[in-house]
Amino acid sequence: MSTEITFRFEMPSEKDMDPARKISRAVSDVLYSHPSACYLHVKDWQRYCGYTTKEICKLIGTTPASYRNWADNRNWPNAIWLPHLAKAFGCSIEELFFSPPGMRQ
Repeated sequence: MSTEITFRFEMPSEKDMDPARKISRAVSDVLYSHPSACYLHVKDWQRYCGYTTKEICKLIGTTPASYRNWADNRNWPNAIWLPHLAKAFGCSIEELFFSPPGMRQ
């Protein structure tokens, strides 16, 4: 069974990017001061929403290699990608730092 993805993301306006940039800066500050303090739960959200890696990459418009790095917490997506990930998973940017409802922490 194939799932057809029917929407694409547009680049957010500068005004819309301000909260994502603030969060990105705050997260960077936390990571530099305490690297094991938090990480993105991208893999959990992907599983929760039922997307394959290929589907989510096509949906947000990134490469599988970049996405895998984010999912494995090797690299952090920059502030531009956080709203795209949140919209794709149907959550807020802040919720990306926690497991989805019903999944263990």
